[in-house]
Amino acid sequence: MRKGILSLGFCAFTTLAVAQTENHVPQVEKTEDSKLTLILSGEVDASVRNYTGSRFDTPNGPVGDNSAIGRIPSFDIAMNYNFSPRWTAVAEVEFVSGCGIQVDEISISHEFNPSFIIKGGMFMLPIGHCNAGYKYSEYFTTGDPEGEYSLIPCPFTETGISVLGEFEYDISYQASITTGINPLSVSPNRWLKTASQGFSQDETSFSAPALSARLDNKYFKGLRFGLGGYFCPDIARNMHYYNSFKEFTIGKTGNTYSVPVALWFADAEYRNDYFIARASYLQGHMNNSSSIADYFNTCIKNAVYDDLDYEPGTIGKDIISYMGEIGFNIKNCFYPDKKNWPDLMPFVHYECYDPQMKVAEETTSLREECSKVQAWSFGMNWKPIDEIVLKFNYTTRRLGHGGMNSMNELNLGMTYDVCIF
Repeated sequence: MRKGILSLGFCAFTTLAVAQTENHVPQVEKTEDSKLTLILSGEVDASVRNYTGSRFDTPNGPVGDNSAIGRIPSFDIAMNYNFSPRWTAVAEVEFVSGCGIQVDEISISHEFNPSFIIKGGMFMLPIGHCNAGYKYSEYFTTGDPEGEYSLIPCPFTETGISVLGEFEYDISYQASITTGINPLSVSPNRWLKTASQGFSQDETSFSAPALSARLDNKYFKGLRFGLGGYFCPDIARNMHYYNSFKEFTIGKTGNTYSVPVALWFADAEYRNDYFIARASYLQGHMNNSSSIADYFNTCIKNAVYDDLDYEPGTIGKDIISYMGEIGFNIKNCFYPDKKNWPDLMPFVHYECYDPQMKVAEETTSLREECSKVQAWSFGMNWKPIDEIVLKFNYTTRRLGHGGMNSMNELNLGMTYDVCIF
């Protein structure tokens, strides 16, 4: 579950509402179906580790020193209000550890019919597995799956207009035109992780809007399969240093060029009474990534901008993340008649991700060998009641092609999702 002015989409809905009032069109009165829904969710976890810091701290990975941490990663408040059976407003705020308050969504939608709904405002794009509306309690591991959460925004929040709906045979879709990625937050080690415009700026840039789409199918019982993509034609245009960047590229090459970004993904889940299995694949490409990295590295070296927060290094041209996990419900396997017994689910989880899978040829020597991570997790989920899940797992990570400091940890966590009304 999972920042900016409510620009194009929100303005369109506001204009429509004002026009109706001025023309004395009767307003829809609140019906019995109108209601407010409030959902509270969050997570708490603690870890004992054989390392300290980040895998990028030394050439051989993190510092090999034992450590222990405890944290409350996030606390989420989501509100959904139905003005009428067809008009719905959504607001979602997240309290994120270390980042303060993060606005995930402020939107209004109108349902013409179940297959055609228009949403306007600031909302979350369902890019990848982790942005597809999953609850904290639906992940097996403590914390969120590492790959997608370390490479793309989660939640992927932007401002714009979206059309969505459901067809026959349990096929659903969402297509959006929104604000695009802000390159000032692109990172060599985290790629686009903090680069959504969302609610983090005084105003959002629509200079290079992005297109995104997702398609899901739930026709077969217990199985869901989804795929989609994202494309921004030139993320460089979304920064307020664009004219300086253009002059920089002309000075180096004699002509300007764009910095497009594309993402494509597929994910699936199958569940029945006895087990749950999930898998996902995400790949991304940034053309002319070295031009953005060169420009920012030059700005840092010459102290051109005081407000530029950039980690020196090379930005990946191609990135990748894929994941698979499976869990078995012990209660249903051995005691299916014990309806009041809590679910107990051992699981195995694997993922691989790399923010610098490929870099521009001229920057190959700057690639961080430890950027690639392969992680295995083994653990248990205990669900005493529907709203709470207690988690335990052991995670081991292999960096690069081996021979580096390992990253191993024991984790204990709890997630909760409570619908107040």
